[in-house]
Amino acid sequence: MADGKLTQAANDFLTALGLDPRHPEARALAEQAKKRSAGDRARELYDRALAAEAMGGRAAALAAFREAAETDQANPRYAAAASRMVLEAGELEDARALAEQAVRAGPRDARAFEALGAVLQAQGLPREARRALERALDLDPALETARGLLKKLRWSFLG
Repeated sequence: MADGKLTQAANDFLTALGLDPRHPEARALAEQAKKRSAGDRARELYDRALAAEAMGGRAAALAAFREAAETDQANPRYAAAASRMVLEAGELEDARALAEQAVRAGPRDARAFEALGAVLQAQGLPREARRALERALDLDPALETARGLLKKLRWSFLG
């Protein structure tokens, strides 16, 4: 594990548990190695998704963002990015599930609330969308996308 071979370390610890199922240190180390391995894998997928998106490979980016969000469900960045791409693909229910996952994982993450606000707006839920976008701007006033969406919501009420 110290050498960064997390998958191999997890397998070794699981083998040790097979020999002695009550070994508390092996169980804890196996879980730690699995979590770190999943985090590394999700980070690789996220980076791959960003690169694919930059090169215009939307399908590859979407698949990698989704997999990153699934692999490391505790990282709101991955779920928020996946939600954004899924929303652009028109899959509102999946986009909402990912945005809600991002908010659960990062209750103080502005981009998670921005993603949720965008989905709620697309679903025709302006009141809920406004709340999510206002929360995003409370957490990070520099979010231009959230500011633009909120402005659009306010104008739609006037029209």
